[in-house]
Amino acid sequence: MRHNLAVRQPFWHGPLLGWALVACALIGGLAWGGALDARLGALGRGVAAQRARAARLRVELREAERIAAPRRRAQAIMAALDRDAVDPAVLRRIEPAAPEDVWLTSADLARGRLAIDGRAVTWRSAAGFADALSRVPGLANVQLTSLQAAGSGRAGYDFHITADAAGPAPAEALR
Repeated sequence: MRHNLAVRQPFWHGPLLGWALVACALIGGLAWGGALDARLGALGRGVAAQRARAARLRVELREAERIAAPRRRAQAIMAALDRDAVDPAVLRRIEPAAPEDVWLTSADLARGRLAIDGRAVTWRSAAGFADALSRVPGLANVQLTSLQAAGSGRAGYDFHITADAAGPAPAEALR
């Protein structure tokens, strides 16, 4: 008996396996691409929504700045006034410092600088008034800048006094 010892060629799995791997890779790539496309689409919509929100906020910010501009100007004016503010009590304390024979013709208070014009019967009264003002709390650097005899047959002396009106007087100075 004769045996056929011829060996049959084994079935070659290489091409089938290769095609299966390619198909899996394509299917997986398509699925991954679809998922990536969905994520990128969602991110794109999110970016578009954020851009729209940023545009709305820019419009609101411009409107808020337009509304706030007068308030900022008012605050700047108030800050300037606060910086140049003078305690009204300083003005109230000027009158008692004036001697009987001195009267004021004008008083101007601007930017923390007090300017007083007046008339005195004697030059000593004007000098005494300037000295009394130097002791008024809240006033500093009091100077009698002008003193001249009143003209046109009037008796007395015209004077001009300037002083720095510092901030509010300390509480202990008011007692």
